[in-house]
Amino acid sequence: MTTAAVRARRCRQRHRNGRAVVAVEIDIEPVTEYLIDAELLELGQVEDRQAIGIAIGKLLDLLIAVEQLRRHA
Repeated sequence: MTTAAVRARRCRQRHRNGRAVVAVEIDIEPVTEYLIDAELLELGQVEDRQAIGIAIGKLLDLLIAVEQLRRHA
């Protein structure tokens, strides 16, 4: 299977799962500092874009969970 076919298949699977990959431009230093302070990113990962993306995803999941708890309290 070609690389393009694999990417298309992954994209369709994400769509079925209600997920998406989005590109977001950030000011890297304050964001990585915040993620480290929040214990979502390790100091050695500040150059690792995949780790930063995962940490930002976890942060968003936490923010959504807090909002849901607030609404149902």
